Parts: sequence; C-alpha cells; structure tokens
Amino acid sequence: LTYKWKMGTTETLPHTDGFAVGLYATDHSWVTLESHDDQDIEGVWQQDVIYLNAFEGSTLSLRFTFSNDNYYPTLFDLDEIHLCGCIE
Repeated sequence: LTYKWKMGTTETLPHTDGFAVGLYATDHSWVTLESHDDQDIEGVWQQDVIYLNAFEGSTLSLRFTFSNDNYYPTLFDLDEIHLCGCIE
C-alpha cells in the first residue's frame, strides 16, 4: 500500500486532529497501520509505504479515518493511493 498525504492546520493545541490508515476485518476488529496528526510537517506532500504481507489471504477493508476537534480545522489531503499485489 502506498499513498501520498499533505496536512494543513490552524490548530494551536497539540495532537488533537489526525488521520489513521487501517484495516477493518469482518469480525469488526481494527488494525492501525499508520497515523499522523496536526504536529506533522505542514504543507509538504509525503509518502507512506506499508507492507501488508502479514495479512495475506485475509478478507479486510482498507479505511482512512480522520478526526477533528470543534475548535481549529486541520485538513489532510490524500493522493495517488495504490494497493498492489505481487505473484511470485
């Protein structure tokens, strides 16, 4: 799994807004693969690369979740999301 993300914020309090990338299983369990918050570098495209080999053969849903408090907005942009598989 690869994707690019960029964050912009007006938040003044630390670690109150963020996003997470995870897998949601049919038994309703959630595994967080990566997370970022309003303290990350602002205004710069970054790339995450996540290896999913440990989940081979599982039926899962990929989810991007975002959270904001009710005070100052934080925006997370996502682009170039790729989920690739290889056969050896």
